[in-house]
Amino acid sequence: MYLGQRDRIRPVNQPCAGPAGKESILCQSVGSPVGVPLISGDTPYFSAGNPDLRPERGIGASAGVVWNAASEFVALDFTWVQLRDAIRAPGAIEVLEACRDIERDLAACSRIIPVDSSDKFAIDGRPMNGGRDESARLDLEARSAGSTKWGDWRAESFASYLLRRELVDIKGDRINLRGIFDVTQSTTGDAYPTLRWQGRLQWSQAPWTARWMVQYVGSVDEVRDRNGVLPDSGKAMRRVGSAIYHDFSLTWAERSTWSLQFDAENVFDRAPPRVNNGFEANTDSPSYRLEGRLYSLSVKFSS
Repeated sequence: MYLGQRDRIRPVNQPCAGPAGKESILCQSVGSPVGVPLISGDTPYFSAGNPDLRPERGIGASAGVVWNAASEFVALDFTWVQLRDAIRAPGAIEVLEACRDIERDLAACSRIIPVDSSDKFAIDGRPMNGGRDESARLDLEARSAGSTKWGDWRAESFASYLLRRELVDIKGDRINLRGIFDVTQSTTGDAYPTLRWQGRLQWSQAPWTARWMVQYVGSVDEVRDRNGVLPDSGKAMRRVGSAIYHDFSLTWAERSTWSLQFDAENVFDRAPPRVNNGFEANTDSPSYRLEGRLYSLSVKFSS
């Protein structure tokens, strides 16, 4: 609501290329025939606060089962959330297509603002109340621990399985986002992997503690193409492969007064998968780690 205004550049192609023989309100506004691109190359896309936003309304439910023993723990949880009047920033492609395909769709066309003394347009990307937004998932958590003559061990696992991810776009269509990377309904694109998993194995024998951690991000189907290179279709265009990351840490602690810790993140230097619609990063940085392996050495004192 109180976001300061900022400008971005969004390459967009052929916003006027609608169904054959149909001339949209967007094309009519400047007298261009169907099939003639009104926007080519870089298109200004700006976002700012919107004081007219209505509060989100939503309902949710959760249920779970837990089994807990002396050294073992297992929990299975189901979570479902549905928001109405969900607040989100519309994607540039979403706005253009809604104005092009639905004649006189004022909600979409009003967000396409002509630039003075040119045939260009700026796209209003301020947050809006975007209709229904629904998600459901299963979470499984498991822990176990034990002792041997070589030391103590502890294992932890957490998995999240996406059962449903759906929203209603600016045209009123129901859009399935589960298991895909979609660039239409957002300003930067978002990945919604079906499966995510994290695991950790710890071994300790005073004064040493070692940890090995694994993170898994499931694959997604990349749909649509903001650059216009791939054919336009509602089906998936290409597969973005899964990613597995490994981290390691080793700690030496002396009488709880000070410790020395060595960390290695992304041990095998796993590069993030390429996402064609990933804008500047060429990937989905919220879901995947960026390039490189990281080493660190820290010393901690306590009195």
